[in-house]
Amino acid sequence: MKTKHLLVALVLTASGSAFADDLVKTAERSPEIRTFVDAINLAGLNDTFRNKGPFTIFAPSDSAFARLSPDVKKSLLSNKENATKFVSDHIVPGKMVVTEIKPGKTQTIEGNTISLQSDNGLVKVEGASVIQSDIVADNGVIHIVDTVVVPAK
Repeated sequence: MKTKHLLVALVLTASGSAFADDLVKTAERSPEIRTFVDAINLAGLNDTFRNKGPFTIFAPSDSAFARLSPDVKKSLLSNKENATKFVSDHIVPGKMVVTEIKPGKTQTIEGNTISLQSDNGLVKVEGASVIQSDIVADNGVIHIVDTVVVPAK
């Protein structure tokens, strides 16, 4: 009987079904969101996104950051306080894969409100389109968006 359980564990591990990484490790493996990962590091939120959750992250792509003016980008990422607010406005509590996102308003972990739209698989967050969805981690999910989100206060 022990052999059967060991075999099941080996099959699950080999298939990748048994274990995923936390949100930070998962984000670090995504080459499209390096600037957002840098912002998480600057904000000092690594432990939060490694050990807590679940969270849904709407991470702007590096190309979204590239479209920002240098002054806006600098203001968002100039210090720990600004980076913390910025990162926290791109994260909502709970784990929502794209098929579970419902149109309406939701609150970020920063406390601001963002608008979600969902229409036949096309999801938008404050007008930013989800361009890569359902990057699943142990403690949440990451969706990459094409624009830096600025929520309503």
